[in-house]
Amino acid sequence: MDDINADNGEQKTFYDVQQLVAQKQVKKVNGVAVENLKHLCELVKKCDRESIRFDLADERVIVLNYEMAKAATVSILKQHRIPSALSSDLVDQQRAPVELACSS
Repeated sequence: MDDINADNGEQKTFYDVQQLVAQKQVKKVNGVAVENLKHLCELVKKCDRESIRFDLADERVIVLNYEMAKAATVSILKQHRIPSALSSDLVDQQRAPVELACSS
């Protein structure tokens, strides 16, 4: 299972982090205010930094290494036999398959 470092240095699994952020609204991605889900996906796709930062509505912040997150997403999708990281209404049909939820 993929491990994640928490802000206190404790190792957390992806499932732990998923539970932590379940039902939390993303307010900003790399400092840009999120307008809607499609805009969130566009911000993630256009990430050109080593890390991607998500500011949540409850004042929590998640920072992920962008390349490691893409690799983990591919692994998680394969492991759980999930065909796509995005629903069909968010997938740009002209783009390559999604590697990170909202990223190609």
